[in-house]
Amino acid sequence: MSARVEASVVPCVLVVLLNYNGAQVTLDCVRSVAEIDYPNVKVVVVGNASTDGSARVLAEGIAAINDSCPCACAIRAIMESTRRRGLGPE
Repeated sequence: MSARVEASVVPCVLVVLLNYNGAQVTLDCVRSVAEIDYPNVKVVVVGNASTDGSARVLAEGIAAINDSCPCACAIRAIMESTRRRGLGPE
């Protein structure tokens, strides 16, 4: 049975990754999720108003992962916020 067929019969798992000034760590997480042997995984990366150029690095890195990923994992576009909404001082 192909991954596409299997994905239609198993529940979807949505992985949400939050990034704040840590594009390389977030990309490592995305790569790890892409290696999961589960046919119906979707990844959403949420930017939390990074100031280090993370949005660009993540967009390029995620595009490269999508191009080379042999899995059925769907890595979605980055959702970027212009205002940091995490806990702690701004």
